[in-house]
Amino acid sequence: MSESSGNFWGRYREAQPTTHYDPLQTFLEEGRPVGFRVNFLPDRGKRPREQSLTDALSRLRPKIVEEEIHNSPLWQVLHGKEPCIPIAGDFEIIGEPDESEQTTDLSGYGGIAIMNKFSPLGIHSEQASGVAMVNYPTDYTQDLSSAQFNYHILRPMKASLHHLLEGDSYRNDLKAPISFFNIGPSSGSSLKYLHSQSYAVPQTEGTLSYAYTRAFRSNSECLTCKIANEKVVHDHLGQEIDYERLTVWEDDFNRVIVPYAPFRTMGTRIIPKPHLSYIGEASDEYLQSLGKALTAADYLMNASIPSNRTPQPDRTIPFRQTPHVNQDFHMFIDIYPPFPILAAESADFLGLSPWSPWRIVERMRNVDLSVIEESLAIH
Repeated sequence: MSESSGNFWGRYREAQPTTHYDPLQTFLEEGRPVGFRVNFLPDRGKRPREQSLTDALSRLRPKIVEEEIHNSPLWQVLHGKEPCIPIAGDFEIIGEPDESEQTTDLSGYGGIAIMNKFSPLGIHSEQASGVAMVNYPTDYTQDLSSAQFNYHILRPMKASLHHLLEGDSYRNDLKAPISFFNIGPSSGSSLKYLHSQSYAVPQTEGTLSYAYTRAFRSNSECLTCKIANEKVVHDHLGQEIDYERLTVWEDDFNRVIVPYAPFRTMGTRIIPKPHLSYIGEASDEYLQSLGKALTAADYLMNASIPSNRTPQPDRTIPFRQTPHVNQDFHMFIDIYPPFPILAAESADFLGLSPWSPWRIVERMRNVDLSVIEESLAIH
């Protein structure tokens, strides 16, 4: 392939790549940014392509049949056909992790939190490294398309975590929350029934938690509060970012943005407007808003996929929360597609993407959200 062909692999036609740093997971060390950055790639001509995503990986969800619902292990637990250790029903604490399994009908609640039967943290004894729970709604669904069902997941998730981390529970050493959704097989979920997982552990020690907390402490005022509520923000890295321009949905409690340095192209980020360290501090009004924000963000991500690609309903949704309930933090929530889209990739905290956040915002702002107005309703 000759350079004169205008299709020279790796050579940019005019502009060079531009670099954005994620201010919520990047800090200065000896004057040098350390954390996550994305290089946005200008036009390189037609890129050689030998493969594309298969329909099996990027499928649309099939129609749900009643037999599939009744065969779900979570449905069987909910209706008292399989035993479980229940922790919360809606906002009510109905059990403790060290209690015996029981078989009881829990379908009178909007949503429940139960002990994870296949816990990666060990059993519920004092020797376990923490408590692992599954949170899910009474109504069967496989995705985030109903704000009502999302809200029914969030209520017991909030109640159980707050109880275990700050309430009168069976252990007093649990101080750190971990919360996430994995939706669809491409994101590692083994169950179709929509659910979230939450862990109560003594502490978090990961490199991401370290980066987020270091970035949070790099500012004399809460940077996340500014991102949630202000138009233009000057951060500790010297970046001036127009977050109003990056906003694709918001109400009185949440702002959904396209991150300035997205981990994955088409990903979104939910920024709470109230200062919350973790989901256990959230009010009922906030949880209703978050249920709507999850539905809106999910729809915008699918509706903004280029026309030559199939919408991808699978999601990975980590909640970025305080590493310890006694430490101040401002949580936020990342919503990722299940795998890289449009050549976005990450290596050693360097992301590569051909689409700038402004280009993604433009696509998302052209999406008509009125078509999901009923799905955003909370009753």
